[in-house]
This record gives sequence, C-alpha cells and structure tokens, in this order.
Amino acid sequence: MITLYLLLMGADHSLRWTHQEGASGELDQAYFVCMHRDSYGLMWFGSAEGLLRYDGLRARWYRHLPDENSLTPGTVTSILEATDGDFWIGTSGGLNRLDRVTGWVERFEPGTDGQLHSQNIWCLAESHDGKIWVGTDLGLEVLERGVFVKVPQIQSGTTALLRSVDGSMWIATESAGIFRADVNGNVSQINHELRVRQMVADSRGTIWLGTPDQGLWTWQETFKPFPLGPTEINGLESDVKGDIWVGTAQGLFQIAGLKREVISHQSPDPQEDPRIQLVHEDATGLVWVATHASGLYTLDLLHLRFHVVPISSGGANDLIQLQDGQLWVASKTGLIHVELESGDQELFMSGENARSLYAISDQLLLVGTERGLFQFDLSTRESQVLAKCQRVWDIALQQDEIWLATEQGIVIVQSDKEIRNITTDDGLSSRLVSSLCATEDGVVWVGTFGGGLSRVTSSQIETFQNEPQNAASLSADNILDLLLDTQGRLWIATLSGGLNLMNADHSFRRYMSPEFLPDNAVVALAQDHRGHLWLSTSAGAVRFDPNTESFVAYSDDDGMTLGSFTVGSVAVHGDRVWIGGSQAAVGFYPDDLGHEKRSELLVTDVMINNQDRYHLLPAGTPILLSADERSLSVNLTNLEFRSLPLNPSAYQRSDIDADWVFADQVSYTQYKPFGGEGTLRIKVADTYYRWQQFTIPIKVATPFWVRWLPLWILMTLTAVAFSTYAIANRRHRARQRKLIEAAEFERQRAQLAEDQRQVEVKARELQEEHNRVVQEYLEQLSNEIANDLHDGPLGRITGLGYQIRQWGQISNDEQLKEEFDEISQSAIPEICNHLRNLCGELITPDLKYGLIDEMERYAELVVAQTPGLTLETHWTVDEPELPADVQSALFRVARTLIKNVSKHAQAKKLVLSLTADAEHIMLSIRDDGKGFVVPASWDELKANRHYGMYLAHYFVSSLGGTMMVETQPERGTHISIKVPIRAGAYS
Repeated sequence: MITLYLLLMGADHSLRWTHQEGASGELDQAYFVCMHRDSYGLMWFGSAEGLLRYDGLRARWYRHLPDENSLTPGTVTSILEATDGDFWIGTSGGLNRLDRVTGWVERFEPGTDGQLHSQNIWCLAESHDGKIWVGTDLGLEVLERGVFVKVPQIQSGTTALLRSVDGSMWIATESAGIFRADVNGNVSQINHELRVRQMVADSRGTIWLGTPDQGLWTWQETFKPFPLGPTEINGLESDVKGDIWVGTAQGLFQIAGLKREVISHQSPDPQEDPRIQLVHEDATGLVWVATHASGLYTLDLLHLRFHVVPISSGGANDLIQLQDGQLWVASKTGLIHVELESGDQELFMSGENARSLYAISDQLLLVGTERGLFQFDLSTRESQVLAKCQRVWDIALQQDEIWLATEQGIVIVQSDKEIRNITTDDGLSSRLVSSLCATEDGVVWVGTFGGGLSRVTSSQIETFQNEPQNAASLSADNILDLLLDTQGRLWIATLSGGLNLMNADHSFRRYMSPEFLPDNAVVALAQDHRGHLWLSTSAGAVRFDPNTESFVAYSDDDGMTLGSFTVGSVAVHGDRVWIGGSQAAVGFYPDDLGHEKRSELLVTDVMINNQDRYHLLPAGTPILLSADERSLSVNLTNLEFRSLPLNPSAYQRSDIDADWVFADQVSYTQYKPFGGEGTLRIKVADTYYRWQQFTIPIKVATPFWVRWLPLWILMTLTAVAFSTYAIANRRHRARQRKLIEAAEFERQRAQLAEDQRQVEVKARELQEEHNRVVQEYLEQLSNEIANDLHDGPLGRITGLGYQIRQWGQISNDEQLKEEFDEISQSAIPEICNHLRNLCGELITPDLKYGLIDEMERYAELVVAQTPGLTLETHWTVDEPELPADVQSALFRVARTLIKNVSKHAQAKKLVLSLTADAEHIMLSIRDDGKGFVVPASWDELKANRHYGMYLAHYFVSSLGGTMMVETQPERGTHISIKVPIRAGAYS
C-alpha cells in the first residue's frame, strides 16, 4: 500500500489518504459501482467485472461462469447484508444470494409468476419487517417468503432505496420522483421532480438526496436544496458523528457539524480526474472513496478527532483547562494562554521555565518553575514568588499547605508562608521527587526518581521499592506520575516498569508490555469521565480500561502530535482530555474516538486436499473431513485496513505438535486413521505483538472398514469356536470307535477261552490285565481331552479376548469401543465358560454323600490301604453349600493329593483340614513324609507324565483359587488350597 498525506483544507492538521491496491493490484484501476463492509469485517466491491471480496491482504473474485454456481451475468450494481445474515447481490442480469462460507450462489432470474419481473437490478434494501426490496429498471418488487410481489404504485425504474429512522421506506425513481412507504406498506408520492441517485439519513433524522444534475437536497418536513452547487452527486455517506460526505464530479466534500460547514477536500491525486464515484464509511472510522480514474482510497477519520495546538515556544510541560474553557500551558518560555476558538496564544511570565500548574481557584494559578513557586492572578495577569527552590516538578495541596516536588526533596509552603523541607535526612528514599498525590485523610503519596514510592504522614515515612524476587512489589523505582482515581485507588506511572496499581494490602498489580501496554515508559496519568485511564507513553496516548484490563493506543498515525511526551503533562476537563508533548498540546473527546483499534482475526480461505472448500470460516465452525481427505490449509487476515499485512502466526495440532509451529500459512495433516475429533489451535500477533489465540474444531469421518470391524471380529471368533468344537468332537468319536473295537475283540477272545480249557487260566489273567489297562487308558484319555481343551482353544480364545479389549481401549470411536467391550466382556467369556464346563464333564467325581463325607471316606480308605499311615481331620465348618462343580473339583484335587501321599510320601501321618471365611474356602493337606523338589513350572510335571499334581493345580486355578506347596526333603509336605466362594453359596 502507498500512503499519501494531504492537507485538510480549512482544518488545523493533515488528512490521511491511503491508496488501497490489494496484494496484486486488484483495487488499483478497477471501476467500482457499489461497496459494502459486512458484519465479518470484509470489504465487498461491485463492478462490471463481477463481485470482489477484499480482506486487507487478498482479493477474491466472484464472476459469472457457465456453471450454475456463479453470479448472474452483468455489472454488480448493489450489495445488501440482511439482518438474518443472507447476503444479496444485484446485477444487471438478476438477483443472487451468496453463501459467504461455502461460496455457493443461488440465482433469482425472471420467469413465471412469483419470480422476478425484471433481471436488471438497480438497488436493494431491507425493510423493518425483514422483507427484501428490489429496485429494477421496471419498478419495485418485494421478496416475501420466497415470492416476488411487484409494487403497483412504482412504474418507473427504481434508482435508490432507503429505510429511514422511523421505519418507513424511501423510494427514488428514474422519472416519477420520490415515493415513501410507511410501516404498514401504504405508498405515497412525496416529490414529482427530483431525479435522485443516492439517499442517506444522518443521525439527526435528516434525509440527504443526491441527484445527477440538480445538486444536493435535504428533507426534514420539506425538500430544500443544499448550497453545494449544481454538481453531479455520485456518492453520499453519513459518518458516526453525523457529518455528511459527498462524492461529486468536482471531488470530495464534507458537510460538518451542526452549522453544516462545507469543507472541500483536495482529490487524492490532483493530477488525475477529480471525480469521486463512491463514498462509504465503515464501523471503524474509515471512509472508503472510489475515484473515477485512480482507484480506491481510504480516509482515516480518526485524524480529524484530535485537536492539535502547536506550542512552538518550548512545548507543553504541563497544562490545565479551567472552567471558563481557556487552556493554560506551562512551557520552557513561560506561561501560555491559548484561546481555543481562534487559536491565538499569549505569553506570560516570559523567561521563566514553567514546569507544573495547579489551579487554586478560577482566579489563581500556582506555577512551578526552575526557580521556585509562583502565584499567577488570572484577572490581573500578574505573578508573584511564593517560594524559591530548585525545579518544581509537581504541586499538591494538603490542608492549608502547598507541597512541592523538587530536585532537593519536598518543599512545604505553609499558610504563613513559612517553608520547611523533607529530605533524605528525614527518611525520604531519594532527593529527586517527581510527583505528589494528597489524600483527604492527611496522607501524601510521593513518587521519586530512583527511590520508589513513599507514604508520608505527620509521624512517619514508609517506602515501597522494587524487589527483584517479589512479583507483588513495585515494578520499577523511577516514578514519573501518580493518580488517585475516583474509587480511591492509587496508580503509579514508571519510566521503565509500565503502570502499577497499589492494592489494599500495599502489594502492587503490574501492567506492563506487551500483555497490558504497548510500552513500559509511562510519563503521565489522568482519568476521564467514563473511568478510563489515559496514559502518556513513548508509544503514544494510551486508553486503559481498569475493568477489562485492556488498552488502545493512539499514535502519530492516528492524529496524535509528533514529538516526545512530557512528564506529568496530561489533564482532563469535563469529557475532554489534553495531553502535552514537546511540540504541541493535543485535545480530544474520548467518546468521539469510537472504535477499538484491536484488529479481529478471520479465517478467509480453507483448502482441503488442495481444493477450495470454505471461503471463510466463522469462529467456532468445525471443519469436516472425510476419511480420504488428508490435509488442509487456511489463510488468515487481521481485517485491519490501516496497518501493514498480517503479523507473525503459529499453529498447533492437538495430540501431534508438542510446540507451536511458526509459519505464514497454517497447514494441517490428518492424523486420525480411525476417525474422530481433533483441534487446530492458531495464534497471531496483533498490532502490538500480543498473541491472540483461537481454535478450529476438526471432525474426521470414521473409515468404512473400521465401522464393520466389530462384525468381522465376531464372525471370526464364531468360526474359530465352531472349528474347535468340530475338531474335539471328531477326536472323541474316533477314540470311541477304537474302544468299541477293542471291547469286541476281548469278547471274541473270551469266547475262545471257554472252548479251550487248557488256556482258561491264562486267558483270565490276560483279561484282568486288559481291564486294568483299559481303565487307566480311559482315565488318561479323559485327562488328555480336558488338557487339550484347556491348553488349546480355551487359552487361545482367552488371549484373543485380551487383545480385543486392548483394541477397544485405544479406539477414539465411542460406538466401536462399545462393540469391542461387548465382544471381550460377554461373547469371549461365554465361550471360555462353555469349554471349562466341558472339561468338568469329562472328569466328574461322585459326591452323593457330600464333599466332607466323601473326602473323609476316601482318606480313610487310602489310610487303611497304606501301612503305617494314620489320619487326622479338622472340619471347622459344616457341609459347605457349594456348587456341584466346585465340590467336584475340590474332591478331585483332594483325591489326587491324598493318593500322592499314599503312593510317594512314605508318611506316617496325614492331616486334612477344611476352613472357610465370608469369601473363601480353604483346604489343607499336610504329611510328614520324605517331601520332594517343587518344579519351577507345573508344566514340568505334565512333561514327565506326573498328571496328578498338574491337574490338581489346574482344577484349583479354574475355580479362581490358589494352590501353595511348602516342602523340603525328609521334612514333609504342606499343600494349602484357597478357593473363592460364589455369592450366596456359603453361609
């Protein structure tokens, strides 16, 4: 952008023109017919080439194309943003509704009943009830509930539409004059002659009308010509102050103030055609001006709201505006009186270097100078010395005493003109006192340069200074100004530590750059009528809001005077603020500054897989990605048409970027292979390099294969279960056939033995041996089937259940997670329980006499058959009410272990005990035999074909219990078994 500074004719300082070119010069030579700044802050321009969107950095065109998703053909003549957010575009080829987020265009073209009667759109407006009014070359139409209704009273082309303050609609026509429709829809003709091209209403209710050949007119009860001359009016705009801006064939005019003073502004480029085509003011105080030949310009109205009073003879060391409205300035050359109406200045106390001012009354001023304190009589314009001392930086009144801040401490002038001093010898922290602030309770706060803040009372001096390790201490000791606000809070301005607020407990709240201020050098403080603080800083005048802890800075670019600011030189008179500098004093009304200068951030373009998806993205709108869309990128704008392009930016993708990624363009690579939600965080530095942050939600669709994965897993598990059952069943039937064949073979042999007496004895022995082998074979076969089922399918399915549970835990899809949990916690355990039950059926003991009775009977039988072995039992519970499978398993375990004692232990004593608590039943088997070496793994017993101990451990484990073996060679063996009791099974 190229910025031009031109003098404002009749004004006291320059008017700022900015030539808006766009990144590629799109705005430079374009001939615009209409323009509008929308609610997002984007600028829109209509021309013969189409519709142009401009965000301060980039331009995007919307043109007529062969496909249906484009504007109707012809010149873009009008732009309307309705209150419901619809964006309407009128062209010479029809009406369009544009979706600004997606870029989708809905066309409205002439056709059958209920549609447009003409395609040539001239103007658009919205009535108070939300209806869209469409002015065409054939008259006026109203769009209501999707139907266009022609207004019968308007038979001439409609050139302009305006909704007035009272809600009525003004209709300007090409050849039939002006009509007005009241809020009830009644249309009446109020003028027969004027051919109006532009209409605008100001804040006072006046209607302004621009014509192509009859000049400028106003209406307020009656039509009157405005004395601007018979010039061609091309553009009209009313700014926030009520001033009227007029674009004409002769240039730009401003009609200002209540007196309607006409100010002619020199064309932005005097060498080119002076014709102004369009004028538009946005909400930020920028006036956009489209010229006939040299492109687009903006005028910053903020410049016009600062009243600069040059003080060439020494600057404004301090200033004060009295009740009569007169401004008095303390300067290096003396005391200056400024007549604000005329701008005349008169010098008094010539030769005195005045540093500070204090008004005792409407007639008396105290003036602090390099030589001491003077009293100046406003009525006689004479001065007299009250006290001689070195350089008076500040003045305060405490009861009947005048306190002076000097370079040699505090000088106090008493009512009897006696003088006393407070110096470092009295406890003052520094001899250079820069500022004073007196309170009603007799306390004087003293700001020093280099010594911090002091609290002075009649009895003591208390000092507050910066403590490097204490964040609640004063930020810096070089204090330049103090302010006691309307709420009784003390504010401290420092040269290097920004602004400080003293809390009730005498701690300090710091406000420093860059979070709260643009600069840490604060030289003066004042409070306006709204409670805002005004700070004079090296970065300009700063408005600080104590409630929101936010600031807005105004520099030379906004209209503040050039030159450094002066310590303590700030004053408030009514609702006006004055700030003094080394070259001038600047006065302004804070209410007139209006807009907040902080720029708003907006995502203007979103590309997905390098394809255009969103034209802009409102805050909080999620970006939706399909499973196949892998990447996206976004463009940012700060919507600041006054400043340089976008400041540094950074982004961070949730769960993937550990730190911020700094880049000019924000890019994002999809990292959700199973779908789900993520976030893209973006931060951008604003004009003062404070980081503003916002978040874009990202939603990724779940892939097809992931949605069907639970069903595939369930089908696979079902197939595995059926295959396992079929294999086990086939093996069982094959073994049954072998047993049947063996039995048949033995029967035939027995028959032959009966026929052969001589071999009868031998046959009987063989038969008994065969029966024993068959019995052992059947028991071993039963154990093998149980072991095969446990170690094979049951183990694998259990492991598969754990794996499926882990898949469910890592999934981000809630539906997928529920389906995984259902398989792992219901289907898999059901299959496992079935297989365990099958194992139990293969090895089933007979417990018809009860568990304790059966164990005791079996033990007594074993002891009776084992010489030298005695039995001791301890049954501390009655018959336990356990399920049959639990009793069978416990009996099987007890039987196996008792048999092992009788067979291998060579013990003399066997002790059995059964105990229980609320949750477990405990079986103990103890002998005093020779013991054995416990293997490292139970599988070693199975490998060595010692199935007893192995199956005992297996059965205990299948019940969720534990089996502990304690043994040493020649010292006996103790086996303790602990099995949980199912709920309600034991009492």
